[in-house]
Amino acid sequence: MNKKFRKRGSADEDQVLRTTHEFGSRGGRGQGRDFFLGRSRGRSGGRGWNRDSVECYKCHKLGHYKNECPYQTSNVQCLQTGNVSESQVSLWHRRFGHISPQSLQQLQKELVQGLPQLQGNTGVCSTCLTGKQHRNSFPKKSQWRASQKLQLIHADLCDPVTPASNSGKRYIFTLTDDYSKKLWVYFLAAKSEALNWFKKFKFQVEKENGLYITCLGTYRGGEFMLAEFKELCDEGGIRRQLATALTPQ
Repeated sequence: MNKKFRKRGSADEDQVLRTTHEFGSRGGRGQGRDFFLGRSRGRSGGRGWNRDSVECYKCHKLGHYKNECPYQTSNVQCLQTGNVSESQVSLWHRRFGHISPQSLQQLQKELVQGLPQLQGNTGVCSTCLTGKQHRNSFPKKSQWRASQKLQLIHADLCDPVTPASNSGKRYIFTLTDDYSKKLWVYFLAAKSEALNWFKKFKFQVEKENGLYITCLGTYRGGEFMLAEFKELCDEGGIRRQLATALTPQ
C-alpha cells in the first residue's frame, strides 16, 4: 500500500509540476493580475501569447504592441494640422504674443518644429492697434488763461528734501498766480500741513486784493485729495482743476 501510494503520488506530483511549468512559461515575470487578457506588463513582452489578444498602449487596439502601432504618426505636429486659413494665422499670431507675420514665418523655418504652413496676413488685430497707439502731444499753450488776479492758482508740493533744514522742514509748498505769475513759497515739516497753509494763504490774498480765488489747479496727490481740502473748496466756491502727477500739462 505504501509503495502504490508513493508511486501514485509521484506521478501526480510530476503532472502538477509539468502543468505549472507550461502555464508559467507563457507569461514570464511581472505579468500582473490581468495577464489573462493578453496585456504583457513585464519584461518578457508576453512571449508565448497569441498576438491577437495583445492590447496596444498607444491606440488600445488588439493585435500589436506599442512600438509596432500603425496608427502612430511619424511627423510631429505643433498643436495644429491640416490646412491653415487666415483665421488660424490670426490664432497663431495671438498664441506667440502678437508677433508679426514675418516673425511667424521665421519661427516656422528655424525655431518651431511641426508648425503648420502659415501664409497670409493676420488681419486687423484690435489688441495690436491699442498697444501701438501714441498719446497725443500736449499743446504748447494753454487753451485758457486767467484774465485777472486770483482767478487761477497753481499749487504744488515738492518731494521731501534730504537733509531736512535746521527747523525740521522737508517739503516746499508753492502757490502761483496764473495771471500775475507771483509765487508764494512755504516750508513744511509734513505733507499734512498743506491744508492749514492754504487756509492762511486764501485768507491773506483775498483780503489784500479784495478778490476771491476762483479756481485751484493741483495734481491728484493725497494731500490735495483729502475730504477736508475738498470741503474747504466747496465752501469757498473754488473750482478744482485736477491733473495727473508727473505729466507736463
